[in-house]
This record gives sequence, C-alpha cells and structure tokens, in this order.
Amino acid sequence: MFKTIIASALITAAFASPSFAVDKMKMDHMAKCNAGTMAMVMDAIKKDTDPKMAKDTKMATNEMHMADMSMKAHKMKACSMHINMAKKHMMMK
Repeated sequence: MFKTIIASALITAAFASPSFAVDKMKMDHMAKCNAGTMAMVMDAIKKDTDPKMAKDTKMATNEMHMADMSMKAHKMKACSMHINMAKKHMMMK
C-alpha cells in the first residue's frame, strides 16, 4: 500500500514538473514592461522607413499604444504581450 502511494506521488511529480518549466520558459521570453523597453521598441519602429513595411509599422505602433495603456493601468502581463506583438510585427527578437 505504501509503495503504491509513493509510486503514484512520483509519477504525478514527474508529469507536473514539465508544465512548470514550460510556464517559466514562456515568462523568460516575455518583454519587460518598462520605459526602457518601450523606448527601445518605439525607436526601432520610428527608424523603419521601408514602404513595404508600412502596414507592419502601423500595426506595431498600435500594439505599442496598447502596451502603453496597459502599463498605465498596471496590467503588466498585457503590456508585455503587446510589446511582444509589436516586436513580432517589426521582426525583432
């Protein structure tokens, strides 16, 4: 009986730990929601003058506006998500 309980606990722990690792990995790739990151991304957007990228530049600018609004509302996860989306539109990694 005791061996069964220990075995089931070990199996449960083995399957639970990878999900925590995935969550941490996602958080490691989230942009920091602060003025420095916002300025860096906005500077990159402003420097992009390629007419072929006009639609992406506009989308990135809209995402940064939403990131700014989220930061002012203290919604840091939403802010980080919008910064990441802006970086994706500008193909910044």
